Amino acid sequence: MYRTVNCDIWVNLWFSKLSSRGKLLYLYMISSPHTKSDGTLKIPLSVVENHTNLKTPELLKAIEEISDKVLYRDGCFFVRSFTKRQSSSDTFLKGALKHIQETPFYSEWLGDNIHKLDTLGIGYAYPIENPVTVSDHDHDPKNTIEAPLMQDPENAPPEPVQVEPTKSDSDLVIDAWLSISRENGAHPVDSAKLRTDRRSLVAARLKEGHTIDDLVEAARGAWADPWYASHGKTQIRDIFKNADNVASYRARALTPKISATPVQDAKKQARIDELRRSFKGMEEQAKQMGIDLDVDPLEQEACR
Repeated sequence: MYRTVNCDIWVNLWFSKLSSRGKLLYLYMISSPHTKSDGTLKIPLSVVENHTNLKTPELLKAIEEISDKVLYRDGCFFVRSFTKRQSSSDTFLKGALKHIQETPFYSEWLGDNIHKLDTLGIGYAYPIENPVTVSDHDHDPKNTIEAPLMQDPENAPPEPVQVEPTKSDSDLVIDAWLSISRENGAHPVDSAKLRTDRRSLVAARLKEGHTIDDLVEAARGAWADPWYASHGKTQIRDIFKNADNVASYRARALTPKISATPVQDAKKQARIDELRRSFKGMEEQAKQMGIDLDVDPLEQEACR
């Protein structure tokens, strides 16, 4: 899969004034595999954070910074003028027109592409008055830094277009889980067979009514609990085994991490040492008896 990104973007006045986070988010929007042919991108902010490494406050500032070129509404992004920069073929435009009508950005998209639709004789659902376009702003000489041998983007030959596969909600969750695991120093394998098995588990939880954000939060919870992390309870088969597990892991994501540093209070430390001796071998015995320990008994008892 590939996208057309005009090299002149680096001498565009609007783009050059963006902060580093603004440039990163805009480039992500125009090159993401999740961006449709109509320029829309329906994806949870938590997934965007994982892909760009922008934390929530930075991401929100970046969204505001590029808001005149990338709209965000009802959990969906829309990149202005994306369609006409990718292809001028009637097949591509018809596909984009069909999809955009299911989004909140139909009027804006139609305003950007209405002249091309009329030129190719492609009908659309309804006309709009005074369509708003961004082409005049994009290619106004005042908005461009002078550079030698700059090619006019409108006259540049279109690149070949490939039909992009649409990632399922399950794959978005799996991608987020992989990213979170790697952030925490793990190296999970992602093979075709493993993804098929993982996808079925995630799909089952989504079918129960959990949202993508819910499941991503549960994946974060696996690493928020030191006991879970140290006992390998961070796999998809553990996190998304059933609805109860999802709720348990989500709760851990909202609970501050238990400090791994030695307890300063002497009495509390002595109590923990005593408990460690008392519970030595308990986990092995539990496994032999077929019992799955979901909670670290040491921490549970120490907090009483």
